Amino acid sequence: MKVYVPLNKEGIEELELCIEHETKNLKIYIFSSDDYFYLEKCRYLDFLNVECDCIIDLYEDEDIPNEKLKNGLNITKILISQSSDSRFINLANKFVEIFELAIKCGTYINIYCYGSLNNE
Repeated sequence: MKVYVPLNKEGIEELELCIEHETKNLKIYIFSSDDYFYLEKCRYLDFLNVECDCIIDLYEDEDIPNEKLKNGLNITKILISQSSDSRFINLANKFVEIFELAIKCGTYINIYCYGSLNNE
């Protein structure tokens, strides 16, 4: 799973052009397939889908628009506060960082779940 955060207008353009490497305008977070399936098993992605009105699923490319970022950040923080699972907390804290960066930049998040067994 890759999570893209455009840092500015140029980053949005790069993402729209399907740039697949990190640039000064585009931040990329990479999660292993194992991390994806773990987050799915923990139902974190279901919570994001509901709160952000999106469909994060295997082999999908999904945007979380700017106006939904605070919802995603809030549900993530709530789930962290209710968990004692250190792996979940570590992964969810990465999402806190992602949401906060996109909010700060005034952009959005793009999530691509490729379903590979590789840690790409």
